[in-house]
Amino acid sequence: MSRRPALAALALGLGAALGVAIVRVGGSETFRSGDARPAAPTEPTRRDDLVASRPLRARAPGYPDGAAAARDLEAVARSFETLAGLPSGDPAIELGHRLEAAISPENAVAYVDALLSTESPAVERVAHAALARAGDRASFEELLRRHAGTSLARRGRILALLEDVRTPAAVEVLVSAIGADTSEKRSPLLVSAMRGLASVATPESIAYLIGQLWTHNEAYAWIALEAVHTPQGRELIRAAARGNKDSAGLPADRLANLARIADEPAPAEGPAPR
Repeated sequence: MSRRPALAALALGLGAALGVAIVRVGGSETFRSGDARPAAPTEPTRRDDLVASRPLRARAPGYPDGAAAARDLEAVARSFETLAGLPSGDPAIELGHRLEAAISPENAVAYVDALLSTESPAVERVAHAALARAGDRASFEELLRRHAGTSLARRGRILALLEDVRTPAAVEVLVSAIGADTSEKRSPLLVSAMRGLASVATPESIAYLIGQLWTHNEAYAWIALEAVHTPQGRELIRAAARGNKDSAGLPADRLANLARIADEPAPAEGPAPR
């Protein structure tokens, strides 16, 4: 395919994410919002991963009715199908960037579906990056709900996303996941949730990690605090080392360790994969 037809097909495919065009690229069709009913999507690798999230689709704020929400979700799903069918190159990169930027609370569950059902590395990267940057609370709750019932490989995708999360919308969900783990041997989910709090590095998430220094999760909290890489996060740790409400009552050796972490070079940031 020459560059001009490829870009034209891409533009039409991207329009499908907005519900305004229909195009076949690499054998996949996007759909038009004026259609009464979109064509059935290609059967996913794990159909149960898609079915499990459907209750979320009925409550999309900002839409006048459920049909509009369904059309938006189907359009995003079709665009992911288009991306999966594109060869490596500029059209795939451009579509990936636009899909990542298009995530919203109304369609985030489609990104959850894509992350957990795709066999395409490109789709997995885009869904991961979008959810890490701008997933809403409901999408992270859905990821945790589906964690136990999905395959080992899919659980690995969820854990990787939790560790890489950037959005403060995930903080309360991550805290709940940590609090719910009361097993004697701490689970990979707890460890990833703590790393996620370090990645977000808001005042609330850093305060929570420091609070865990009094608990049986202390070792995991230190590991997470060592992983804080943002300047804001490091400054919050430094403030706690000097003594504030978050660290009140911590022994001197713990405060000294916080000061050491704050003064060391921050670890390299692990960006959401693209």
